[in-house]
Amino acid sequence: MLNRFLIILLISLSAIAHGQENYLRCIEVINNTSTLITWVPPVEEAGFDHYEVFISEEMNQPFTSTETIEEYNETFYQHFDTPREGAPWYFYVVTHTNGGDSIISDTLQSIVLHLEAQNNKSVAYMEWNAPHIPLLPTSDDEYKVQRKFPWNEDWINVETTGQREFEENPQLCGDTVAYRIVMGDEAGCVSKSYVANNFFQDVVQPAAPQIDSISISPRGNTQIGWQPSSSKDTKAYEIFRLSGNTWSKLPGNPQGIDSTFYIDDSFKSCGQPVFYAIGAKDSCNNRTGNPYQFARKTMALSYSTNPCTDSVQLQWTGYVGMKPSLGGYRIFFSKNTGAYQEVGSTGNGDTTFTHIPQFESEDKLCYFIRAFSSDGTKTASTCRVCFTAHKPEQPDTLYVRKASVNRGGSIDLNYRPDLSSFVQGFIIQRSSSGNTYQAIETIGQVNNEFETFADASANPNQQAYYYRMITLDSCNKPADTSNRVRTIHLSGEALGRKANSLEWNNYEGFENGTEKYQLIRKEENKPASITDLQMGINSYEDDVSNLIGGTGIFTYRVRAISNETSCSTVDTAWSNQVTVQQAPGLFMPNAFSPNNDGKNDIFRPLFVFIPEGNYVFRIYNRWGELIFETRDKSRGWDGKHNGKPVEPGTYVYQVQYSGRQGNTHKKVGNVTLVR
Repeated sequence: MLNRFLIILLISLSAIAHGQENYLRCIEVINNTSTLITWVPPVEEAGFDHYEVFISEEMNQPFTSTETIEEYNETFYQHFDTPREGAPWYFYVVTHTNGGDSIISDTLQSIVLHLEAQNNKSVAYMEWNAPHIPLLPTSDDEYKVQRKFPWNEDWINVETTGQREFEENPQLCGDTVAYRIVMGDEAGCVSKSYVANNFFQDVVQPAAPQIDSISISPRGNTQIGWQPSSSKDTKAYEIFRLSGNTWSKLPGNPQGIDSTFYIDDSFKSCGQPVFYAIGAKDSCNNRTGNPYQFARKTMALSYSTNPCTDSVQLQWTGYVGMKPSLGGYRIFFSKNTGAYQEVGSTGNGDTTFTHIPQFESEDKLCYFIRAFSSDGTKTASTCRVCFTAHKPEQPDTLYVRKASVNRGGSIDLNYRPDLSSFVQGFIIQRSSSGNTYQAIETIGQVNNEFETFADASANPNQQAYYYRMITLDSCNKPADTSNRVRTIHLSGEALGRKANSLEWNNYEGFENGTEKYQLIRKEENKPASITDLQMGINSYEDDVSNLIGGTGIFTYRVRAISNETSCSTVDTAWSNQVTVQQAPGLFMPNAFSPNNDGKNDIFRPLFVFIPEGNYVFRIYNRWGELIFETRDKSRGWDGKHNGKPVEPGTYVYQVQYSGRQGNTHKKVGNVTLVR
């Protein structure tokens, strides 16, 4: 209703002022008891006759001449009728000249200020009219809103505005406040409104401040920073922390609207995110109604380690509420109380990071995460999380005891694992040269002090082999590499002079070295023969001429024997088994003399390395008559037939026997019997 009144009034004033001069400059309500108008002379003093002031209570009603002023320099007039509250007075001035002309001024109206106590009497809302529409060219462009409290005689400028309305919270707990509107003019006078009074009380809850940083100090205390409350009457702040499902007010209220920092040193908030809220309190003890809706939480940092990759996985709760926005996170790392160094960063949506620090077991590792704003002006940090790093205990006592060729032809690798630390298994490697190794098998965990692996893929009859083993630690990574061992490869061949030649390489791998070698020879159905040879002897010629009655097949093995010490037992390692075959042969004398002189009295075959088997020895006379036969290799012909000596002469012999492969051999010849 008031706005409509002002609009109509201003339109009417604009119409009346058209064509009039603007030498009436100011209209001032004085103490709400009188109205003072001020003007500047529109003519020179020589042409002046008198001023005449006209007044009206209504813009559309006739104006009444209320005063005539004869003095040229008396350019003001004070009307002492009490101004009407809520309605203006209207004035204009007519300057009469000696020539009979009349110069009429613009019409000014007194400024009427309407003041309302709104929002439960906590807000002063005001609006007013202009003294002239449009404003005089000489007037200021803006109005000054002035306020006076009952206990203060001075008026205070609270706002300068080009609008004709204004509102504020006078921030009183309960009292009457006066307001007025003032506008200046270049003539030096001012226009002032009627003084409006009303009762106000501050019941407005101050706005909650916005937390812009919630961080954990190196000591684990929470540090909270916030923007000041938008409520200008804020006198202090209250800090709240959520414990379980209950908000608790913390001790110590930061005083003053610009106190925007608080340290919670009564609680260590490192394990889990902790929520904090901040409320404002004004001079009338009004408090923020629900500060918890703007609660913010600390960031919580957790970690896990992977000893197999020497890495640390970090994870933290995201930061919420960073102003103007969250830029991302920076990761800081310290080792053994050293200075923190930035080791990486993530984007604002990534709250995980994997770090691979260079560390040894028992090193102290520490981390914290720092969130930062997009403009780089604000940061927030997590707790410092520290822990002692542990690396898997590395096995270091893997020992290959020996590599020995068993009778089945495979190679037994006997080793002693480290049972004091956890291992995933072992890699067994083999080499022909001792330089380049190839993995031949991966085996799992073992539980015995001594273990054996049988390598059936090797050919120990062809060559010697080097072996070594690699321990796979708890991360299944190669850790300790054992000593290397070398098998004994034995080779042999038959010499034509009824001897066998044997050669072998040195055995390698005994912890205390090799003392000697033993050459073991075995002939079918006969006890083994053992020959001791000094360390460093790697060949031997075995005379078997005294064994021509045997099969001629000899098997050999070499056994290496370790040095014995006070701290160890004797250990042995076997070579492969090699078989040497002497060429079989049959020798038949071409004459004999059975005269009982003890020399060449019996005629029989002389066998060289012919095996036992089917055997027949026959003697025929010249007429083809069988005169002797035996199947016993030890018997020969004594020159008799049916117990009587035969005549000297030439006789035919026939020998039939089985060879090594079971095939039948036959030999026929002549022998001369001499008496």
